[in-house]
Amino acid sequence: MDDNPGVGETAGLRRGIRTLTLLASIAIIVMLVLAVASALRSRHAAAERGKHLDPAATTAAMLLADFVDQESALRGYIVTRDRGFLGPFDGSDRSIPALTARLDDLLADFPDLRAQRARVDVAYGTWRREVVEPELAAMARGDVAEAAEIVRANARRDFDELRSQVAGLADQIDREQVEASGRVESASVLLLSSLASAMFVILGVLVTIMVVLRRWLLRPIGALQRSVNAVAAGRYDTRIPSVGPAEIVALAADVETMRAQLVRLVRQNERSWEALAQQGPAVIALRDALTPSLLHARGLMLHGRVDPAQGELAGDWYDAFKLPDGRVAVVVGDVSGHGAAAGVFALRLKQLLDAALSTGAGPAAAVEWAVENLGETEEMFATAIIAVVDPRSGELHYVNAGHPDALLLRRAGPAWAMAAP
Repeated sequence: MDDNPGVGETAGLRRGIRTLTLLASIAIIVMLVLAVASALRSRHAAAERGKHLDPAATTAAMLLADFVDQESALRGYIVTRDRGFLGPFDGSDRSIPALTARLDDLLADFPDLRAQRARVDVAYGTWRREVVEPELAAMARGDVAEAAEIVRANARRDFDELRSQVAGLADQIDREQVEASGRVESASVLLLSSLASAMFVILGVLVTIMVVLRRWLLRPIGALQRSVNAVAAGRYDTRIPSVGPAEIVALAADVETMRAQLVRLVRQNERSWEALAQQGPAVIALRDALTPSLLHARGLMLHGRVDPAQGELAGDWYDAFKLPDGRVAVVVGDVSGHGAAAGVFALRLKQLLDAALSTGAGPAAAVEWAVENLGETEEMFATAIIAVVDPRSGELHYVNAGHPDALLLRRAGPAWAMAAP
């Protein structure tokens, strides 16, 4: 007869949990693949619209404007006989080939739109051949009557056809934009449904595991916990029960042999935890890393002091160091909060600003580069003043990034606030 039936039951329980976890993992992976596929589809549709369709719509509108400019300039020339009216015509002659070439590039992946673009070319060629060139030839000969006759016979019809073809191209681009937006929306729906399904599967697995584990694991663990709590409370004669699965029985035996040492370590930990929180080696290293790089430079007197409001680390720092060209960079920064988190954030920002300034960036460019490379800051933020001083000429360049104004003191004249722009 089995002296410990709980061991066999627990082995079967472990196999069932592994099987359930495997099946749930497969289902979750499938759903995540669908979610990733929908996200990629949405990204592709958005990129298609942003890189091709939106610029194509703008280019088509510009092309139509050039056609209208040419038609208006030609009419004005015929009416007034003043070649000055052909200035917009000539300008559009130069820009239309570039616009059509850009449309060809933007619509390379859209066969229907390329076909409509070709119809625009045909209509433009017909208008040029049957209206524009004959009119200009007649005007060159001084035959205004013939030019006017061409206007009455073909001009309006051919130009309306050209305008209609360009409008048709714009309408087709609009429809493609709507379809791209629809693909983004459908992909978003698929993404949300896949994630929701994955969450439901995860929730179901967790509920199942919790129900099973409560019966076979949590109850024995609870008995073990109560005994351990009694020992920790000072009742050292409390017996650690050996009940439940084999793993918990083995654990109980280990806890039994470790009672005295555990109590001693807990008491020692309580005494030392507060001191370690602010006096550990990592905190000291952070504090040292935030120490200014240079306290003195020829032609300058630099003095500074940082007093943390709490603990060893402050969210404030200042730095001064010599640049390769002989100038001196001075940085004063203030990070929100205090303690280790603020110290780490301040060190990251200090290193980024120092690196940018050392490579020749000006104060404003150094701030922009540091912001771009700082990464995720969660709820933390910082302000800073960066100044670059030439000790030889006395020239000063600075930027104020949200910091309280610094004061520039002069030997003669009032002080000047170095405010943010």
